Amino acid sequence: MFRLAGKNIQRICDFGLILGLLFPMLLGGCATGGTGGPVTYGNPFYKHVREIPENRIGEQQVEQDDKKPVREMSAQAHEARGDSLLRQGSLAGAYTHFEAALTQDPGSGRVQVKMARVLNQGGYHDEALKLLQGVVEHSPESADAREVMGVIHFQKGEYGHALTNFDMALALDAGRWQAYNYKGLIHDIRKEHLLARQAFGKAIALNSGRGFLYNNLGVSYALAGKHPQAVQAFQQAIRLKYTPTKVFNNLGASLAAMGRYDEAFEAFRSGVGEARALNNLGCMYMLAGKYEAAIQSFDKAIALSPQFFDVAYHNLKRAEVAVR
Repeated sequence: MFRLAGKNIQRICDFGLILGLLFPMLLGGCATGGTGGPVTYGNPFYKHVREIPENRIGEQQVEQDDKKPVREMSAQAHEARGDSLLRQGSLAGAYTHFEAALTQDPGSGRVQVKMARVLNQGGYHDEALKLLQGVVEHSPESADAREVMGVIHFQKGEYGHALTNFDMALALDAGRWQAYNYKGLIHDIRKEHLLARQAFGKAIALNSGRGFLYNNLGVSYALAGKHPQAVQAFQQAIRLKYTPTKVFNNLGASLAAMGRYDEAFEAFRSGVGEARALNNLGCMYMLAGKYEAAIQSFDKAIALSPQFFDVAYHNLKRAEVAVR
């Protein structure tokens, strides 16, 4: 991590440097689909989902929102309704319908995987893993279950287990681009940047229209100090209309690392506006030891945006200390 005068510069600048942007962009959901074999794993964990406060209203509305009373719906209708509610963010409502579907069709591993997704999104990672373990014990061919297990282990920081499950999912279904994406994240965490880029490349080969995959690839290049390639990847992400602030900040940071400060400023400005872009540029000047240029950038940021005074002024004083 970059340091200046004993301080982590990421804490004093207004933007997340590349190292701080590794994860917010990356996590896409897990693909659904596939069919599990017969399983009869129990479902003791519904109460946990129901008890999540933000889901209580959704749970109360489940039956009144359906065209038919719950008891009259088929297993397929329950599953479809659960899918719809999950997309809307109603975890408890989705779980209610998935559980009802499983009651009518206890052999559906697919539905149990969906129930595990709900538990995981509700923060009950261990319960979700138990449910998925029951699926894979009865249906070892379930790539869905393995992929979701990988995601949960990733979220728990258990990267070895996550890689094992992603590899098993890919052995069952080589088209799972999100598994490759997660593998790339793990390899970057482990500083295995070549392996990370290979994984992101496979994800892109399977789904080239996802701009965030190019952003992830760019981060991996940047972490390895390969900024020209990083710039190309970030620019492709933007061309694909993946344009959250972090992409422009990533692009600006790599351009600045190459000494292309004018272009870096334009990238920062596209993401956060002129005043904050000047502050960000000042931070990059400080990283390069260009303290006079940093002071000028911070001064301009303060002049443009009095509301931004505290952050830029704090950075200005640090730069002035460094010049002495």
